[in-house]
Formats: sequence, structure tokens, C-alpha cells
Amino acid sequence: MSQVIQNVMKARWVELKRLQADPGQGDRWNELPMDPEVTSAVDMFVQGDNVMKVLMRPKNLSLCHGDCRIENFLWQKNAGGALGDVYWLDWQVLAEGSPAYDLAYFLTGSFSETQTAEFGERLLKAYHETLTTAPTTKVAEGEYSYDAFMRDLQLELFPSS
Repeated sequence: MSQVIQNVMKARWVELKRLQADPGQGDRWNELPMDPEVTSAVDMFVQGDNVMKVLMRPKNLSLCHGDCRIENFLWQKNAGGALGDVYWLDWQVLAEGSPAYDLAYFLTGSFSETQTAEFGERLLKAYHETLTTAPTTKVAEGEYSYDAFMRDLQLELFPSS
């Protein structure tokens, strides 16, 4: 969206909020139905945020690493040489967000197209299953379906602004 259009929308939004706050304007502006989610989305939009992500913000939020790529993992082998514990490093951009964010970041930043084609679906299903069944998560499977998870993943893959 062009900066000119965004500036016009911002000016109109600021004026509408001013009119709603002005008691001298009567009830015509104060009775305007303003859904809180829409108000929040427009506020964020006029500040330059991605409207689609604002409107479709997931209901299930989690702690996100924020820089989930292969270089930020330490892989420990167990006594038999098989993969053991995995440790995440570099927590400086920790934030609350979609449970799908780190996975989207990992898939696009650490996997080749060939690897994604070969392992992607298994990884997605394993991640969702762990997210909805591990005792340390607060997301129940009935509250976060695989379809909703995939929607959130696709949204995270959509470029910001």
C-alpha cells in the first residue's frame, strides 16, 4: 500500500477518534459500532503494521524464540551416538506470538526446498502433536486444531508489511 494512502487513512482515523471523544458531537459519532478487534487492527495499520496479521492474530499464543534457525541449536548425542537433548541458544528476541512463528522461521531459514519436501509434513505434524499434548504446553488439542495451526503457519509465511 502506498504511503499516501496510508497517510490519508491515518488522518481520517485520527479525526474519527477525535470526533468520538468530543462530547459536543452528540450521539451520532459515539453510537458508531466499533468492534474492539477492528479498532485495534486499524490502529496498528495506520502505524504501519501488517493488517492481515493483526486481523488474523491467533487465539493461541506461545513463547517464541524469535530467531529459530539451525545455527541457534546445540545437538547432544547420547552414549550410543544417537541424537539426545537439543538446546536453544540466542534468546535475545524472545516474544509472545503464534505457536507457528518459530516453525515457519525454521523451515524457511534452515531447510532447503528438497528438505522441506522430504521432511516438512512430518515435522509439521510432530510439532503440532507436541504443542497440543505435551504437559508443559497450555494448548489443548481440541482448542488448537491442525487446520488452525496450518492457517497460522501460512499467515506467518506471509511477508510483513
